[in-house]
Amino acid sequence: LKENIKIKFDLLIVLGKPDVEKVKKYENFLNMAIRKLDKDKYRSILIRPRPVSKFFNGLGGLKLIRNPSFRTEIDSPKNSIVHSTAISRINVIIYTPATNLYECAIVKKPFIALDLYENPSEIFRKHLEFFHRVGVMHKDSKSLINFLNNRDIDSWWKHVVSQKGYSNFLTEFCGQ
Repeated sequence: LKENIKIKFDLLIVLGKPDVEKVKKYENFLNMAIRKLDKDKYRSILIRPRPVSKFFNGLGGLKLIRNPSFRTEIDSPKNSIVHSTAISRINVIIYTPATNLYECAIVKKPFIALDLYENPSEIFRKHLEFFHRVGVMHKDSKSLINFLNNRDIDSWWKHVVSQKGYSNFLTEFCGQ
């Protein structure tokens, strides 16, 4: 990511496939986040539905509560995920496994995710355990939101990327 790109959003919330079952989970997470996130730390949120095409986002009937404490925008499917990631301070990945996790890891962009891996491979399991230990992966929305509210993201992320487990993950899964 270029150093001269201006951060416009505190959080980028990345959603996965817009099927009926998942839309309700996304809606629940987003509405909890809008109610529970620290309004002083996270004033602007960009929500990135998985695009269905260049013209249709993957909202699939998603209903969001509005909170005047936040500037909340829905990302356009015309924007690249790279651009949306670049203009956001931290990525929140709501559906895993996701290629966005690997993309963020490669460019060392802060990310945090819900762990929805049902059957992680043996080779990935040790990395998943590392990500849980350092606070990148969370089993539920409440844990993820509490973590965001109670951490200095910049110092936490510097610690994460300095760990051997992070460089091992990059080597094994990202060709770094």
